[in-house]
Amino acid sequence: MVRPIDLRFVGSKSAISELSEAAAELGFIVIQSVRMPDGKVAIDLSLQSDARSSSIDSLTLTALKIEKRFNLRYEGWGTVATKC
Repeated sequence: MVRPIDLRFVGSKSAISELSEAAAELGFIVIQSVRMPDGKVAIDLSLQSDARSSSIDSLTLTALKIEKRFNLRYEGWGTVATKC
């Protein structure tokens, strides 16, 4: 079953801005950006994917590559499970 999966990254305003501009080419849509209490900025990205372990493994590697490329901290992912 395909569902939306959201990823959060935290970092400087300029790094978040760069990722926001590149999100579509990376296969994501921007959900929101929020200022954190420590002055950093968070961005939530979303994509449609199944939740098979191989897909999540691939998504995790992609997230770690984004973290390195944009000098951000990957905060994890989330999705909503629903009963079919």
